[in-house]
Amino acid sequence: MERIVIGEVARSTRSKIKYNSYWFIALILAVIFIRLVLGINIPVAVLLALSFIPIVFGDQNDLMAFAICCIPLSSSFQYKYALFFFIIAYLLKSRLTIFLTKGGIAILILMIWEFFHIIMGEFSVIEYLRSFAEILFLMFVLTMDFSQLDYKKIIRSLAIATIGVCAIMLILQLKQFNFNFMSVFSRGFRMYRFGTQNTSQANFGLNYNANRLGFICNITTTGLLILYGRKEHSRFDIAAMILSMLFGLLTLSRSYIICLLFILLAFVLTVKGSFSKKARTFLGIVLLITIIGFVFINLFPNEVADFIERFSQDDIGNGRSQLFQFYHNHIWSSPVYYLFGVGLQNYGSKINAIQGYIANVCHNGYQEIIVCWGIFGLIMFAVIVYDIIVQSKKYATKHQLMYFLPLVLLGVNVMAGQLISSEIALMSLSFAYIILCIPYKDEYPSIQ
Repeated sequence: MERIVIGEVARSTRSKIKYNSYWFIALILAVIFIRLVLGINIPVAVLLALSFIPIVFGDQNDLMAFAICCIPLSSSFQYKYALFFFIIAYLLKSRLTIFLTKGGIAILILMIWEFFHIIMGEFSVIEYLRSFAEILFLMFVLTMDFSQLDYKKIIRSLAIATIGVCAIMLILQLKQFNFNFMSVFSRGFRMYRFGTQNTSQANFGLNYNANRLGFICNITTTGLLILYGRKEHSRFDIAAMILSMLFGLLTLSRSYIICLLFILLAFVLTVKGSFSKKARTFLGIVLLITIIGFVFINLFPNEVADFIERFSQDDIGNGRSQLFQFYHNHIWSSPVYYLFGVGLQNYGSKINAIQGYIANVCHNGYQEIIVCWGIFGLIMFAVIVYDIIVQSKKYATKHQLMYFLPLVLLGVNVMAGQLISSEIALMSLSFAYIILCIPYKDEYPSIQ
């Protein structure tokens, strides 16, 4: 592996003050609950200020745990600035000595490439830096020493954040309808999607695209299933996994249910054991899904009917095929567009000005890269993904299929959504890398 060595990374020492990642995430969720549910006017900057606690008192694993929790927490505070604080803290703790991997070099090249697009329209330095916050963070994650990776802490912290955020969102929706369950769940999928328009507060009000929320629930479930497969799970992990599935089903996301079935199938196929043991595990999963389905049918019959109706729609792509064709025509209308792109910043407005047609943003992440940065940008992004896999081999000599799932799920999810303009998608790259860094066990736990 080729590296540009600037110096050796010095190991940071744990603060003498005891810090607990789980209690800290609970504190963040409590502040969000007080602010949104109880309606107490706590400035959102308070949440940003709290991010200094893991920076000052936590170690590398604590910092990573909170950073990964920014995936479900991204809609609740200015987490991008927190990522920059983390980067500065890491540089200071490493005495400003870092090295660049191939993925890091590709990220820097993309930043330079994006800067050249200043000629394509309005340009804001602040927005420029904000756009690269997540992959700049990834660049430093790729340089971190994960030989002492506490993956259990990171996965469980993500589970606490995901379940906590979903619970608060559910309370917010119920509060809007005076806690009348039927009023919330009988509106039909065109009026109701869990994660969408949960509160009238537009900024930092836990408003999510339902498909993205389903993706968050899926990667959370995947992480917990990995702990279960390694026989390192607790009762909390089982409960969190079930809750994550239940909240995911509430999104009515077709991609969620398809990916969830794929996750469960991959788990059964990768866990060691005889055919009969795998069959029993598969039947157990089917039984669990049946129980969850029975609960849903009885408690939320309208929700189930809406879910079935979504799958029976004539246009299962929900207009994405026409949108894909529109951007396809734009890309190949000029060599400038398919080689250079129009730039990431405000690319939707630029396309509208060029084509004279008001269209939605790209709903295909790979196409979005070409629209913004051209084919060159797609190649550079492929280098980043490749480097994620290569760097993880320093800590995991072998990879189970399950460990690739967060990366695979992201690849599937962005086929119907955004990638480089999606904060959740970009932050998930760091989570995918952490999962791939989990060391392989020679005696990999089997089905008992």
